[in-house]
Amino acid sequence: MIMSLSYQCIGRHMVTILRVFFITRVSAQLYDLYFNHSTNIVFNELLDKGWSFEEASLRYILLRSCESIIPLFSLASCIAILSKIFHQTLLKFMIVDDAESASSAGTLAGCLFIIICFQSGITSLQDEERYWRLLRNLGLIVIVNLHALFKPVSDRLQSLSTSRSKTVHKHLRVLSVGILSILLPISFLIYLWSYSSINSWTMAVAVFGFEMIFRMSVSLIIYAMCMINSFCDVTWNGLEDQIYYLKASCGMISYLCGISLFCNGTWVYLFENSTLLRAISLGIHLYFNIWNQAWKGWNAFNKRRMASAKISHLRDANEKELLALDDVCSICFQQLDRAKVTGCSHFFHADCLTRWLYLQDTCPICCSPCLTPSLSQEQVSLRSPLPPQAI
Repeated sequence: MIMSLSYQCIGRHMVTILRVFFITRVSAQLYDLYFNHSTNIVFNELLDKGWSFEEASLRYILLRSCESIIPLFSLASCIAILSKIFHQTLLKFMIVDDAESASSAGTLAGCLFIIICFQSGITSLQDEERYWRLLRNLGLIVIVNLHALFKPVSDRLQSLSTSRSKTVHKHLRVLSVGILSILLPISFLIYLWSYSSINSWTMAVAVFGFEMIFRMSVSLIIYAMCMINSFCDVTWNGLEDQIYYLKASCGMISYLCGISLFCNGTWVYLFENSTLLRAISLGIHLYFNIWNQAWKGWNAFNKRRMASAKISHLRDANEKELLALDDVCSICFQQLDRAKVTGCSHFFHADCLTRWLYLQDTCPICCSPCLTPSLSQEQVSLRSPLPPQAI
C-alpha cells in the first residue's frame, strides 16, 4: 500500500515537472524568437516561405515540441491536462459530477498521443513531415476526446428521459453537448476529405468520426423516444423492442468500425510502417475491441432471446381482467392497458417484464417463479450453439 502511494506520488510529481518544463521551454523559445530571430535558421526559413511571424512562431514551437523524447512527453502531459479541463468544463455544464471520468479521459488522451507518436516515429522525421504528422495526431486526439464524452452524455440523456424532469435548462445543456459531439466530427470530416488525399490515416479518422456521429445520433433518438413515452398518457407498446434494435444496430456499427480500424492498421503495418509497437497495438485492439465485443454481444443476444421466449409463454390478459383490475404496472407505474399474466397471477407490461427477466426469473412482487410450474426451463430455452470460450 505504501509503495503504491509512493509510486502515485512520484508519477504526479513527474507529470508536474514535465508541464513546468514545457511551459518554461516554450516561454524561452518565444523570447528568443522575438528578440533574436535573425540568428535562428529554421525560423527564418519559415518566414521565407511566406508565413507570418505569428504563424511561423507557432509552427516552430510545434516542431521543437516533438523533436526528441523529453519534449514529446512534456507535450503529452499538457495535452492530458487540457483534455481533463475540457471534460471537466463540459461535465459541469451538463450538471454531472464525475471527476473520475474527466481524469481518466485526460490520462487516455496523453497516453494515446504518446503511442501514436511512437508508432509513426515522429521524432525521426524531417521538419515538414513531422509538422503535418503532429497535426494529424492532434486531430485524432480531438476525436478521442469526443468519444470519451459519449458515455457521460448518453447516461445523462437516459437519466433525464426516465426521471420525467421538466427543468428545461437541464435538458438543453445535455442536448447541446450531444449535438456539438455530432457537428464537430462532421465539420472535421468535411474539411479533411476536401483538402486531404485518401490514405490510411484519413480512412482511420473517417471511421473513428463516423462511429462517434452514429452512436451519439442513436442516443439522441432513444432520448427522444423515451421523452415522448414519458409524457404520453398511453403506454408506447413495443418501445422496449425498438430501443433494443436501435442499440443493437449501434453496437453492430461500432463492431464493424472496429474491424475496419483493425484492417486499416494491418495494412499500415504490412506496407507502410512495420514496428513492434504497432503490432502490439493491433493485438490489443483485436482482443479488446473485436473478440471481447463479439463475446459480449453474443451473450446479450442470448439473454434477449431467452427473455422473449419466456414472455411468449405467458398469456395475455383479456379486456375483462384489465377492467376488473384497473391498476398500474408495478414496474413502470403506468396504466395497464395491455399486460402479461405471470404464473402467480400478477399483471405487468410485456416490455417491463422483459427488462425484469434480464435480471431474474422471479416475480417482482411476490418473488415466485414468473413461469407456470408446468413449463420447465427446457421448454422455453433456445438451444443455440455457443461460441468458443473467451480466453
